[in-house]
Amino acid sequence: MFRENVKKTSEQIILLGKTQSGEKFRPSDWAQRLTVAVSTVGPKKQIISHPRVHMAVIDGLPAVVIDPVLEKENPMMFEFLLKFGRNNNLQIRYPWTGEKRGDKGGEEELKAAS
Repeated sequence: MFRENVKKTSEQIILLGKTQSGEKFRPSDWAQRLTVAVSTVGPKKQIISHPRVHMAVIDGLPAVVIDPVLEKENPMMFEFLLKFGRNNNLQIRYPWTGEKRGDKGGEEELKAAS
């Protein structure tokens, strides 16, 4: 279900299961719910995860890892995922800055990176 010890590269956006105030984000299965929300259902009714979005455990916390290529391939899904993070005050790690951001920010960096 979760990918353990995800290789941290400078090419991934991470929604971390910790709020800006340092509290653990609830519900505990939020990462699974979010990744399933952007999945598709296959012909045999199996869930097919999106290749650019996956669950992980980072620093002992659930996380959703997003490949920045998604911004060009599916801008609506990309924005949906980032809005989820901002609306829930999650710590968001952007690859081009290494910063952790929350409810605001990120849009300037996202536009600058493209």
